[in-house]
Amino acid sequence: MIRTWMPWALALGALLGSFDSSAQRYDAAAACGGLTDATSIQDVGVIALQARVQQGRCTLHVVAVDADALARQQRMLEAVSMAACKAAVEPQPSAQPLSLELRLPARCPLSSKTTLFPAASGNWKPGIPEYPATAVRDGLQGKVRLRALVNENGRVVAAVVRVSSGHAVLDTAAAKGGRSWTMQRDVQQPAPPAMSVMEVPVTFALNE
Repeated sequence: MIRTWMPWALALGALLGSFDSSAQRYDAAAACGGLTDATSIQDVGVIALQARVQQGRCTLHVVAVDADALARQQRMLEAVSMAACKAAVEPQPSAQPLSLELRLPARCPLSSKTTLFPAASGNWKPGIPEYPATAVRDGLQGKVRLRALVNENGRVVAAVVRVSSGHAVLDTAAAKGGRSWTMQRDVQQPAPPAMSVMEVPVTFALNE
């Protein structure tokens, strides 16, 4: 009888052990993990990006100077949630204008001990963003520096503006165009992480 029950006991012990290990890896007090310092993915038009734990969940509070910057930051945070938590963020009511609150999924396995946004490696294949017609008409030129979030397939899934061109219309066009770009990686290189970041310069110049 002892021999009959032993395999079941071992299996049950292993299962309970896996639950215990998972519980140890998840620390509700540190639910925001590496998002406690999200300056590396903060848009230049965002004046506040704070992550705080509320009832064991990480809530992100964003305040921007304009709607375009707020939309870029929201898209970036939504992409981070899908990559890190495998689930969508939950929008929360926000009474303040040009602000938003997003709550990460429950038990998202973020860690404060590892880099949440490692630098992307490999060559990238940029596209050419469409030059806004209004910018051409008004003779606007400039250079935008983006911070792009790259997924495990090398595709840019979100981008924020880190250095503005000085013209909102060009900044918006650069961030929108950047989402169609991909990284080119040597097959001998290690597989890329679920998300990494890279700097992308975009220049808008009219032909003289």
